[in-house]
Amino acid sequence: MPEIGSNEIECARCGGIFHIEETRCPHCGVSIYEPEDEHPTQDSALNNVKNALRQPFAIFAGWFMAAFIGLLLYIPIRLAGANEPGQLLLTLLVTGTLSLGAFAGGFLYQRIQQGKSKFGNLSQISLSILIGILVFITEGGSALLWTVFSILALGVIAAASFLGIKFADKMMRKAMINDLFAPVLESQKRYLELLVKVGHDRDIAERLIEHERKFTPKATRNILVENAIKHWERDNRVQ
Repeated sequence: MPEIGSNEIECARCGGIFHIEETRCPHCGVSIYEPEDEHPTQDSALNNVKNALRQPFAIFAGWFMAAFIGLLLYIPIRLAGANEPGQLLLTLLVTGTLSLGAFAGGFLYQRIQQGKSKFGNLSQISLSILIGILVFITEGGSALLWTVFSILALGVIAAASFLGIKFADKMMRKAMINDLFAPVLESQKRYLELLVKVGHDRDIAERLIEHERKFTPKATRNILVENAIKHWERDNRVQ
């Protein structure tokens, strides 16, 4: 490997060597500071369109999932019964199957929506309740008892839809926290590797990092640590 001069720098991507005054690697074309967006206007417009369509698509996807799963479970089980079920058994069947559909619909909606929206949440819960109302009206039954069963069942179905939304939101928050802390943990890991190489001498490690900063003053600390490790390995390679 050729030696790097005092006025030269090593590309972090391809390892090519070029003059320090250049802002872009002549070998692979990457910027040594921050990659430039080649189509910022187009990307911004595309993101705006995606954001505008996200909630409507999430709502309709959640509706479809709630209706599809709920009715897919309910109808075959209902038709498979040889005898006409009692009102209590029928209520439990409707509640169980439509609650599963409501949970799945709420979960899918929130995964696509990726944010809080009272309108979106209410739309999912309302659709789940509407499906339940239609099923109860279709089935019929003695007025008073059927009304009590229906109200209780609709409450459970609405709660299932709400829980599906909250469960998906909790999963996304956990993933977001992991994404936020993962770079920090990786940076600490690489810094510890540098410390091991210099015999756990923090002063030497910091001097190596600051030495790299002279060549890439706008680089992040992570990149500086990476470059310090590479240069230490090159300088201390056993011949």
